[in-house]
Amino acid sequence: MELSEAASASGIVQFLTRISIGALYDCFGFRKIFAVLMIINTINGVFCYQVRNTMWIYVLCVELNYLVLAGVFAVFPAAVVKTFGLKYGP
Repeated sequence: MELSEAASASGIVQFLTRISIGALYDCFGFRKIFAVLMIINTINGVFCYQVRNTMWIYVLCVELNYLVLAGVFAVFPAAVVKTFGLKYGP
């Protein structure tokens, strides 16, 4: 798999992530979901440069980055409305 294929697969990853993170948000809330996303992002950031020569692990890092990005975009609108209300939320 090359990086162009990884970018193409990112649409599927983001679609599945937004649906699943949205469902998990209802069960676990913002703090737990966001903490898991930031742990994934930190681990990914630490190891991404070291694995750049092994393509399949690097592609996994790219896909995990897309997972975190989609998860953040799925969680934040509900958290903003919950924190600031409907006047400033949507």
